[in-house]
Amino acid sequence: MKRYFYREPLDSAYMMKIHGMKFACAHKKDSCYSLSSLLAMGAGIFNTRPPGKIFIHPESLHLLEPQVGDLLNSGEVIRNSIAVATLNDLERCGVRIIQHNGIPFMWPETEEV
Repeated sequence: MKRYFYREPLDSAYMMKIHGMKFACAHKKDSCYSLSSLLAMGAGIFNTRPPGKIFIHPESLHLLEPQVGDLLNSGEVIRNSIAVATLNDLERCGVRIIQHNGIPFMWPETEEV
């Protein structure tokens, strides 16, 4: 099993604001970051420190699944539902999504659990 995360709070804030992604603390099941807390960490204000790994909440993992219209880092666009691969297929091929619906998409890092 894999866990997906960002190291950079501003990447996480972008994904939250633009794509509606939720984030969870390492040892909690609830979402524990707000947009303002991620922005504060990224800007270095209020003496906040980045948490190291900002884990994607399980409720948001569906955002990593490929969709028709996605642009991949291979330069390909998923043009029809027959061509839609699964997340596992993308990872096996080393391909990642760089745009959802024409909007930049920050691909997360992973770790085995």
